[in-house]
Amino acid sequence: MEEFETIPRQQWRPLCDEFSRGHRGWLVCIWVVDTGNLESGLDEDADNTIRDLELGEITLESHGDRMDMVIIARDRKVHADHFVRGIESIHLEHDADGIEIGLRVDDEDQQTTLMRFRAPASPESLDGMAAGEFP
Repeated sequence: MEEFETIPRQQWRPLCDEFSRGHRGWLVCIWVVDTGNLESGLDEDADNTIRDLELGEITLESHGDRMDMVIIARDRKVHADHFVRGIESIHLEHDADGIEIGLRVDDEDQQTTLMRFRAPASPESLDGMAAGEFP
């Protein structure tokens, strides 16, 4: 059972910085779904934007009152940037044991971006095992 921790707006930037540092090089998948259909879960028709690429960095960009996010992921051959425009909320997703599964980002267009790790684990259990570091 997944649990979502809602992150206050003033903590979005520190969370993204810490999350990027703590999970750099982890394999991630990103889906975009209608927020209203999120309860039905991910299915075969969900838009899988990024699949099994290494997390590089998550950055936030301010545009007046609007906040946007860029998730950078890549491997040796592919570089992918995923943009979320007009963030309404950010949630840290945990499993029942408290291990981070990923992030949920809801936007002003009623879309939800789910970024999940291919193999969730506590960072300390994988210390030194990430395949690569990004400059």
